[in-house]
Amino acid sequence: MLQSILSCPGLARHGYAPRARSACCRTRSLACCSTANPAASVTTVTAPEQKVPPKSSVFRFRHFDLAHGKCAQKMGTDSMLLGAWAQPPPETQTILDVGTGTGVLALMMAQKTQHSRAAVHAIDIDAAAYQQAADNFAASPWPDRLLLAHASFQQWAAAAPCKYDLIISNPPFFLQSSKPDRSARAAARHADDVLPFAQLAAGAAALLQPSGRLCLVLPPVEGQRFVQEAVQHGLLLTRSLHVFTKAQDEEPKRHVMQFELAEHCCNAAAQQLECAAGSNSSSSAVERLVVMQKVTDPVSGRQQQLYSEQYQQLTADFHHPSLFKPVLTIYS
Repeated sequence: MLQSILSCPGLARHGYAPRARSACCRTRSLACCSTANPAASVTTVTAPEQKVPPKSSVFRFRHFDLAHGKCAQKMGTDSMLLGAWAQPPPETQTILDVGTGTGVLALMMAQKTQHSRAAVHAIDIDAAAYQQAADNFAASPWPDRLLLAHASFQQWAAAAPCKYDLIISNPPFFLQSSKPDRSARAAARHADDVLPFAQLAAGAAALLQPSGRLCLVLPPVEGQRFVQEAVQHGLLLTRSLHVFTKAQDEEPKRHVMQFELAEHCCNAAAQQLECAAGSNSSSSAVERLVVMQKVTDPVSGRQQQLYSEQYQQLTADFHHPSLFKPVLTIYS
């Protein structure tokens, strides 16, 4: 079991007194801690000199660069949509990124909460992802607000140092499917191997502040399954974004979802049922976004697939402007 006392911004209001820094901690480190389990270790993030990775392994954001060459799961549209769409509660002080991978969601949340200087905790069970996130955090503009732990969500939930205003995750989602591919990428995508929905829902419900939020992105079928699981643990779906690759698509490609504790929700029951049923338009709580649009070149007459204006507006604070150019595919 992970056992640690963390000294970081935002924990004092939850009753955790700061602990004196040890000699091993550098000036810009976020926290000092001790662990009883070497497999569930916590690292402080400092800003050492960074070796510049090859350009092909770096995804450029507007305010930070994200290396993803070491990770099985590369930077993709799912994380961009989730990070841009998620709304931390007002005056958020603590955020948890579950299965951080490259650290992209933790970094996006650090950028979003600059005014409140929220403490952002990130965890991942994969060693390569843990190291990649550590590198990205150290090179970011917010190393003093980011804490990274090499731990599973189950370990973290059993001994977390605080409760969270926001829990965010792009979780593994394949359920009971065949698994011929034994690669790290395949393992990272199977929920029944890494993080079953029941454990994610139960752990999130236990770790959320009364007014806290849980934000996820999942394919539609898995999203509806998680909605049903969340209800069993006292979480209600209060906001949802249905993502379509193209305007003519009949079914959404992803559901981006926000959950809140049922006991603190107002008038959420009807929205819950409607969202769970997969409604695309009738509920004000269900939003719709089309990622790609066809544009005809006025000179050549050729049609190009471009990111839609709606997508560009949603991600404007994060996407580097150079990314908005003709592309052919967005989902693998």
